[in-house]
Amino acid sequence: MARNGVTGEQVAHVAEELEKAGKPVTVNTVRSALGETGSYTTISKYLRGWRQQRGDAVLPKAVERSAIGLLAGIWRALNRSVGRRNDQRLAEVEKALRRNEKEIKKLRVELEESERAVAALEAELGKIRGNVESE
Repeated sequence: MARNGVTGEQVAHVAEELEKAGKPVTVNTVRSALGETGSYTTISKYLRGWRQQRGDAVLPKAVERSAIGLLAGIWRALNRSVGRRNDQRLAEVEKALRRNEKEIKKLRVELEESERAVAALEAELGKIRGNVESE
């Protein structure tokens, strides 16, 4: 018994409905919408025809693979470049942090010296007040 396959019209209709609904038009989504009927090869053939009739660009597989390879290479190069820039920026920030930590230590030492000087001056002031009051 011969089996009834899907037609180009059915595939085109489902593809248009999927597109109107904002869903991706793929062999899998079309086959699912058709009720899991039709071979992947047949649906793919009809989808290619539907896209060509609409003027959609259908790339040959070799061109698609080359374009993907080229884009992947560009992506890797950009990631390396960004990574190097991030590494350089991180090194600059770490250097500035070390400088700031040194400055903070220096300021803490100065603060401690100032506090000791203030304490000594307060003690001296206390002695002077004591002398003035005793006179």
